[in-house]
Amino acid sequence: MGIKVSYLEIKYFLKLSLNFRLIGRLDIKSKKVVRTYQKEGFKFLEDPLFYAQKLYNQGIDELIFDDIVASLYERNSLSSEITELSKKIFIPFTVGGGIRNIDNATAAFEKGADKIFVNTAAIKNIDIIKLISNKFGTQSIALSAQAKKHENKWIAYYDNGRENSGIEIKDLIIRAQDNGVGEIILQSIDYQGTKKGFDYNLFEDINNIITVPLIASGGFGKLDHIDKIMKATSNKVSGIAFANIFLEDIMSINELNEYCLNNNFLR
Repeated sequence: MGIKVSYLEIKYFLKLSLNFRLIGRLDIKSKKVVRTYQKEGFKFLEDPLFYAQKLYNQGIDELIFDDIVASLYERNSLSSEITELSKKIFIPFTVGGGIRNIDNATAAFEKGADKIFVNTAAIKNIDIIKLISNKFGTQSIALSAQAKKHENKWIAYYDNGRENSGIEIKDLIIRAQDNGVGEIILQSIDYQGTKKGFDYNLFEDINNIITVPLIASGGFGKLDHIDKIMKATSNKVSGIAFANIFLEDIMSINELNEYCLNNNFLR
């Protein structure tokens, strides 16, 4: 009888990695993780450190922490959480919400964040990406691109999906790439929280302009959604970010890891 080993044993001991990353996304309001639907309908849950530790223990590749009302109130309240995370979570984590200038970014990195993302600030002044990229490197900065469909176009929204920028999502992504962004986190507002799959038409539409790693977010609910997003982007997707399937105990990280291994999503 052969010896059975788990995905995590293969991954951590033989140092294999996913062809794309599994990324847990925690939206935070008033120091609590919230579950949302199309960026609305908040339901308050536990402390973010509770979920971060749980995801880390299950073998998640990365984490994203988003203060979802930070831009609205022009502040970021995750300072203490970043410090605690850096002491307990030994995987990359990205922090965003209320990052408005180089000082905000510097403070996040000094407290232990591996990467920051911008959304509202990039729409109001795309130069913020160049400033952060030049100082900390392209790997330090991601664009959170939140898209909503209007007629036959996808428009970029900001302030956690509250405000219409009037800018096409493709134009925003191109500007961000031209200014040195290291990664695009693309989320469909229409599909967020629905668990019916990613907005594949959106990802097909932007596929030919992507020149940096692309993270798909908004709508993940079944394992075969991974296959579909890979096909929609000609295998350009570098990772998927999700929240509700974990928060609602629909799927474990171990199930996702095993599926990725069995379907050869390895480098």
